[in-house]
Amino acid sequence: MGALKVRRIRLLGVGRDYEVSFLDNEGEVASLAIIAGQISTGKTSVLEFITYCLGARDFPHHPEIRSRVGKALLECEMQGSTFVIERSASEIPSKTAVIHSCDLEGLGQSHPSRETVIAPNNDPESLSQYLLTQFGLGNVLLKEAPTKDASGVDRLSIRDVLKLMIIENSNLDDKNLLYENSQPVVRLKHEQVLDLMFGAHDNTAASLAAEAKSLEYDINERSLELRTIDAFMSEQKVPAIDVINSRVISLHSEKSDLESSLDTIEHQMAAEAAFGDEQRLVYQEAGAKARELSNRQRETRTQLERLSALAAQYDQDIKKLVFAKEAKRIFDPLAIQICPWCLQEVDASISSSTESCKVCHQPLSDIEDNFDVDREINASRRRHKELAELLDEMRSEDAEISLGLDAAIAGQKHAQSSFDAVMQGRFSPFMAERDEILASMNRVEHSLEQFLQLTTMQNSRDRRWKELANLRQSLADLRDAQHSADLRNVTRAQVIDSLNSRFGSILSDFHFPKLSEPSLDLRYIPSVRGLRYDLIGSSGAMTLISLAWYLSVFEISTEAGGAHPGLLMIDSPQKNLLPATDQLADEYQGPAIAQGVYNHIANWCGGTNGSGQQVIIVDNDPPPQVERFVVARFSGDNRHPPYGLIDDATN
Repeated sequence: MGALKVRRIRLLGVGRDYEVSFLDNEGEVASLAIIAGQISTGKTSVLEFITYCLGARDFPHHPEIRSRVGKALLECEMQGSTFVIERSASEIPSKTAVIHSCDLEGLGQSHPSRETVIAPNNDPESLSQYLLTQFGLGNVLLKEAPTKDASGVDRLSIRDVLKLMIIENSNLDDKNLLYENSQPVVRLKHEQVLDLMFGAHDNTAASLAAEAKSLEYDINERSLELRTIDAFMSEQKVPAIDVINSRVISLHSEKSDLESSLDTIEHQMAAEAAFGDEQRLVYQEAGAKARELSNRQRETRTQLERLSALAAQYDQDIKKLVFAKEAKRIFDPLAIQICPWCLQEVDASISSSTESCKVCHQPLSDIEDNFDVDREINASRRRHKELAELLDEMRSEDAEISLGLDAAIAGQKHAQSSFDAVMQGRFSPFMAERDEILASMNRVEHSLEQFLQLTTMQNSRDRRWKELANLRQSLADLRDAQHSADLRNVTRAQVIDSLNSRFGSILSDFHFPKLSEPSLDLRYIPSVRGLRYDLIGSSGAMTLISLAWYLSVFEISTEAGGAHPGLLMIDSPQKNLLPATDQLADEYQGPAIAQGVYNHIANWCGGTNGSGQQVIIVDNDPPPQVERFVVARFSGDNRHPPYGLIDDATN
């Protein structure tokens, strides 16, 4: 089966995106890609996002990621096809993923896509089963008790395979290389996955047959679909793709010519428009005059409404004052019957003079009258008269404005008619030609749209044929794998023999001190110097043994055409191999050993066996001899970008 290769990882952010590319200068996937840089810059997060897009449970939750990243996009390459896996990077890990049959640049265009679920892993529509099918591991069942025929079974998950695709920092020295300290069912399942990598699994033949049957069903379905599409396109007489492309080029050329002709006519019309400047000015002046008179009329009528209301108020005030005057004359405003001083009845006959008070008989001329009704009446009538005269003047002015406005509107219409008549005479020769060009452009654009739709149909059919060819090739590979499995009938003991040889060779390349008796037992557990790896007592030795073990499995499986996906990710391969400045180095620490690790990986990736596979490494400070393989270097210093994976999170 073809190897899985990671081309690019892109994180969609709130304000911008973040991307790491694993392509070389020629645009091909680099067999060895190194991400270097300081601690806490996001190197490990790159690997975590890759595994997350491949089906891992969770993504890194660092503060800069939670606040900036919304989605993760992983562009992969397999069997000659490129696809993108999209997963949401929200606070809760997504339960679905979308697989796009295009590259990252094609996401904005029409393309086939399918939504898959993350769990349960045994769902035929899950991301796990989709990827395992690509690896030739679809429908693989693992026994919970391998030695019992009636044992329960568990379907293989992508997460089981991911354990052999990434060497996490903690895997290098945690004394749990093969999950010896985990539950027995986990340990047994991991052994069976290792068997699968080399075709030694008891259920290999059955798994291959089930996978072949699934592929046959898929091929039949797609073949029927393509026959239906071909019949439809034949009935619709859809031209061949070369005819369509030729016609599209011709239509683009015709459209370009029409656009040039339209520009020429519009320039000529613009030149002719200058001759109507005088009529245009008259029309503009008439319009300005009409607007001015309209504004004056509106202001005048507003004042008339307000002043009319005031005049009515004055009229009411005058009536009230006249009424008050009449009432004072008719009625005694102070009809006192008992004198407040002597308490005797007041005799009105004693003094009948209107010039003296009826109570105290003093002359009224000596008392100041604070309110003169007659004076107020006269003043109100005078103001009312002045207001009435002003209203008459304003009504006359309003009538004049109305007449002027009617004349201005008529003048504006006349100026517009004159302007239209002048311009129509000049533009008429161009308008018909312009309308004809626009009609031709609409026709060409409509034809272009139709032919582009036909191109999409043809491209879609070609893509489906290519996918069908890939499926048929996968089926052929499965048949070959079945035949090879029948011929080889590989046992675990044979696999262990192959791994022992490679395990010792790799440790030798690592310059493992005092190397002797490198081996793996029948449960894949490594030993050196006659001691099991977790009993050696040196963290540096455990790192070397763990790296050699993973690389042995990776190299032997891929070289023999096994089921390993062909992708290996390593986090901090120099862990425990370089001495701290304040400590004495043990025999497993030193630059030569760390360089030996990198030399082996670089040599294998650059050789024939490793050219089709991919190794991705993250490390703080890889040695100089592998500098050419560094695809990204994070400085951790905002003065020297890029700061890190999230390169604008510099605080």
